[in-house]
Amino acid sequence: MLRTTLAAVIAVLAIAATTPEAQAQTTRMDFCNRTGEPVYVAMVYVHPDRNQWYHFAWEKIFAGNCHTVGGVVSGLVYYYAITESKRTYWPDERSAERFYCYPNRAVNRPMSPNCESGESTVGYDEISVYGASHTVNLNPF
Repeated sequence: MLRTTLAAVIAVLAIAATTPEAQAQTTRMDFCNRTGEPVYVAMVYVHPDRNQWYHFAWEKIFAGNCHTVGGVVSGLVYYYAITESKRTYWPDERSAERFYCYPNRAVNRPMSPNCESGESTVGYDEISVYGASHTVNLNPF
């Protein structure tokens, strides 16, 4: 009797875990460049298909444009952005939440505890993202 009841509970939990409500919510990440020059964006996020932390860099967003970078698992996301001239960047060092690698090329890779050869670290800003989409406005200082 106990074995049958336990098997039934496990079966119900397995079915519940596959319902859309139990799946991680995905949020579309949009970045809007409000500066007068191109901006490059990097972010650290939970990959929606792999349920693993990933590091993405560099998405070029032209001046005055908004661009969808991709989908992320709703929750915490970290981002860093820098203008093409490298004179302006977000966040400033005083408000950085975490420090991650500064890739020297385009990447979309699983997070690693170590930077690749030639990479240094910079401060990333932490944001909470929920809902269908989240927009980050990169405004000039």
